[in-house]
Amino acid sequence: MDHSSSNFLFGLYGTLDMDRRVFSRTNFFFKKMLALDEIKEIRYQPMFWVSSYDRSIFVVGIHNGRQVNLYYFSNRNFGEKTIAQMAHNLKEAAPHIKYDPPAERLVKKYFP
Repeated sequence: MDHSSSNFLFGLYGTLDMDRRVFSRTNFFFKKMLALDEIKEIRYQPMFWVSSYDRSIFVVGIHNGRQVNLYYFSNRNFGEKTIAQMAHNLKEAAPHIKYDPPAERLVKKYFP
């Protein structure tokens, strides 16, 4: 299976498929996927260098030797609790995934 392939879809969301052990990011017309084993880190970082208020979850992995970023799931579009839930669910499904310090704080805020 080619996890980096894109499929034609419409929407803006993320999907965790536990049967296939794949996390995907759909961005309007394209779908990008990473196997859970390929995900290395979840980052919660500012979307823009001028504002630290608008933050996004970045799901970072390695596919075919190249870094792949499935982003952005922003606190503005999805809400802070929803993206904390997403990060928490990914870590529960694949405990090897690391959080950067801001992601760690976000998840602990809702899932102590």
